Amino acid sequence: MHRLARPRWVVPALAVAALAQLGAVVDRGAKVYAAEVKNINDLQLVTAEWLVAHTTPDARIATNDIGALAFFTGRFIVDTEGLVTPEAIKPKRARKLVPFLESQRPDLLVIFPEWYPELSSRTDILTEVAHFSAERVVAGGSTLVVYRMPWSRPEALRGVSAPIR
Repeated sequence: MHRLARPRWVVPALAVAALAQLGAVVDRGAKVYAAEVKNINDLQLVTAEWLVAHTTPDARIATNDIGALAFFTGRFIVDTEGLVTPEAIKPKRARKLVPFLESQRPDLLVIFPEWYPELSSRTDILTEVAHFSAERVVAGGSTLVVYRMPWSRPEALRGVSAPIR
């Protein structure tokens, strides 16, 4: 028994145990990362592809999830959360986004409706033209909805007149 407890056996045994533990953590992390990438691809990337196909390069898109949409569309983005459009912060906090959006004149609004229940219920000014859903893993919600605005410029939109499902 004394012979097994010697440091020359303990250190290698602990190293093997640590490597096994590290391997399990890396394997789990890789699976979580893969699920997160799939979630972004299934939701934001698909929405961005739709926007590219249905808008002209000069279209203005208002959205609360700017990352993939801004990167993959190359469109002008009005950020309703205020990260890149800081003037949106006060209207968002005051729950008065309609006047802000009217001042910015986006051609389309793309939001997670649960983030903006008062805004998404405004069927008098918003017309849903598309929505994209995926199981929520890392995205801000499970469904992104695309709305046409009353001031949307027809010349900036390609075939966005009736709801698309």
